Amino acid sequence: MSLPAYWISNLIFDLFKGLIPSAIVIGLIYAYDLGWTNSWVMFLLYPVGVIPFSYVTSFLFGTENVAQTITIFLHFVFAGIGAIVVFILKIIDSTKEVGDILGWVFKIVPSFCLTDTIMFDSSKARLFLIRPSLKKDSDFDVTLIGGNVLLLCVHFVFWLFILFLIENGVFNCFGRMINILSKNKIAPKKDEDLKQDEDVLEEEDRVALMKPE
Repeated sequence: MSLPAYWISNLIFDLFKGLIPSAIVIGLIYAYDLGWTNSWVMFLLYPVGVIPFSYVTSFLFGTENVAQTITIFLHFVFAGIGAIVVFILKIIDSTKEVGDILGWVFKIVPSFCLTDTIMFDSSKARLFLIRPSLKKDSDFDVTLIGGNVLLLCVHFVFWLFILFLIENGVFNCFGRMINILSKNKIAPKKDEDLKQDEDVLEEEDRVALMKPE
C-alpha cells in the first residue's frame, strides 16, 4: 500500500470514528436542553483538527504507552484546565488582557478550541455582563468562537502538511545532525592513560602469575 493511500484511508476511518461520539454528544446537548447553541459546530469540527495533530505528535514518541500518557496529559492541561483558567482571567478586570492573549496561545492545541467554546456557550451571559465590549453581532465573530472555528480548520491543513513533509524525509536532516553530534562525544580514556595505584598494579601482577589448578 502506498503512503498516500495509507494515510488517506486512516484519516477517513478516524474521522468517521470521531464523528460518532461527537454526534452522540450533540444529541445529548439538545436532549437536555443545555442551551449551547454554538458548541455543536465545534464538536463536528473537533475530529477534523485533532486527528492530524495526533498523527504528527505521535512521531515524537518511541512507544505507544508514552505517547498515550503524554497526549492525554497534554489535552487535559490545555483543554481541561486551560479553558477554565482563561475564562477566569477574562472576567477579572486586572487580568482580562492576559486572558485574551492566553486564549489565542492555547489554541495551538485543538482540544482547547472545543472546551473554550463550551465555556463560552455555558457562561456567555456572565461574560457579556462583566465585559459588554466583547458582545458582537454574531457569536461566530473571530474574537469570540469564530477564532476557534478558524484555528481548527488551520490545524487540519497545517498538520497534514507537516505529516506530508515528515513522510517525505524533509526532517531527516535533524536526525543526521543529532547522530553527528553524538559521534563527537569525548572518547573514553585508554588503559595506558589511566593512572593506577601501586597496590592495584601489584594485585594485577599477582593475579597474572597465578596458575589455574
